[in-house]
Amino acid sequence: MTERVLGIDVGGANLKMAVWSDQTATAVSRNFAMWKQPFQLAQATHELIHELNSTSPQGAVIHRLAVTMTGELADCFATRREGVAQILDQLQQVITPEQISVYAVDGQWLSIEKANEDPWRVAASNWHALATWLANWPATQPYCDQALLVDIGSTTVDVIPIIDRGVATPARTDRQRLERRQLIYTGLRRTPICAILPKLTLNNRPIPVMAELFATVDDAYLALELIEPDIDDRDTADGRPRTVDYARARLARMIGEDSETLQPHQINQLAEQVVEAQALQVADAIQWNSEQYFSGQETAKLIFSGHGIPLHQRVLRHLNSSSMTINKPTMQQSWLDASWITLTDYVPAAVSRGAPAAAVAWLYAFQHGKP
Repeated sequence: MTERVLGIDVGGANLKMAVWSDQTATAVSRNFAMWKQPFQLAQATHELIHELNSTSPQGAVIHRLAVTMTGELADCFATRREGVAQILDQLQQVITPEQISVYAVDGQWLSIEKANEDPWRVAASNWHALATWLANWPATQPYCDQALLVDIGSTTVDVIPIIDRGVATPARTDRQRLERRQLIYTGLRRTPICAILPKLTLNNRPIPVMAELFATVDDAYLALELIEPDIDDRDTADGRPRTVDYARARLARMIGEDSETLQPHQINQLAEQVVEAQALQVADAIQWNSEQYFSGQETAKLIFSGHGIPLHQRVLRHLNSSSMTINKPTMQQSWLDASWITLTDYVPAAVSRGAPAAAVAWLYAFQHGKP
């Protein structure tokens, strides 16, 4: 049996957990609607630990749980302070308080007592942990003299400037990051269609979208078959499965139609507009931050992480085809070819999806000399 540091990223919609062994990470994740079931976090965490340990033949003794979180924002909590306290209370039901270290947005590690005393230091801290890890991890460190980390999740996209292998932005809170276009509230799965664009065009006629949660961006990617369906997954706007046909039906409702009144190719036209609008929004934020921090220099790298490969591919297309200043030819290579990497080049897709959990596990072990 070996002792290990486990990292956990407690989000508002997902739980992610990771562990490192012999410089290799393993990660697991699951959907977890914090706003619906905050008092089931302990059980879900226990189940994730069991699932993660089952991947290791030799088993594991947990001597440290490294924690980062964003779930304190869930509207089941009256305040962020309450959210932090309840999340940490749930985790203490799984592992003793002395074995829990909480990552703060200034890069420090806090005890549960200190985290509860100063909850704003640990609230919404996962983006900082992720950037700090990649800036120090030997595999990605060479790219972090000047870089923009673009982490695509199910709910949000983070755009994080890294300079001289450190987090460059002075922003620490969600509001500050929203102001600087470093937190974009759009993601690969949960974003409502009506939050992405106000109108859709069909037969050359613009149609205002309905301000209802009839469909999410996940349905657009499903309709275009850019992501895998899952007939057993009913975490959708209408509770029906995540299949191509049901996704198209949900999309049709956004303009007052349904799957009987619109043909699949017409619905796909709507889906294409949604995906393109989302990609343009993210590309625009990347461009804005590139100009703010690097004056549009082509020496700045893009580092993509998360699980939004279909979105990041569209984002790159926008960056490479536009007049953006970072898109300049270099030694017979376009900026697109020469200046981006993805975390999946170095770790499995599951680890990239759970990257903040991998980050806190690695950072704690690295900083404290643990296995």
